[in-house]
Amino acid sequence: MEAFGGRENRKHRRANITAKVVYKYADILDFGGDTDNLKKERSGRSLDISVSGLQMVSDSGIAPGHVIKMDIYLPGEEVPLTTFGKVEWCKKEEEILGIFRIGVNFMLIDADHTGLIRKITGE
Repeated sequence: MEAFGGRENRKHRRANITAKVVYKYADILDFGGDTDNLKKERSGRSLDISVSGLQMVSDSGIAPGHVIKMDIYLPGEEVPLTTFGKVEWCKKEEEILGIFRIGVNFMLIDADHTGLIRKITGE
């Protein structure tokens, strides 16, 4: 995302990285008491990541404002990076039917995981 004059607006450097992301809802917004929806795991894949969040694609859209629990399987790592994030935006992919691009800000992330992401992004 660029600001006027071609400058980058983001606070943190991003790395284009493909990683499996397994997620499920961690809140009950707009479900009308449907707790089965909370238990259902979904999967997607990351497009990019930074210390503040990630962009991923999935065949399930998520309304902005929802909190999700994510297990991010980074290449070369034995255990997933587990964190919570708030969905900031979700857009239906125009070129590919049934695919959504989702922007998530990390809400809670371990210091070791932050260090790993800094290493990946070169920040």
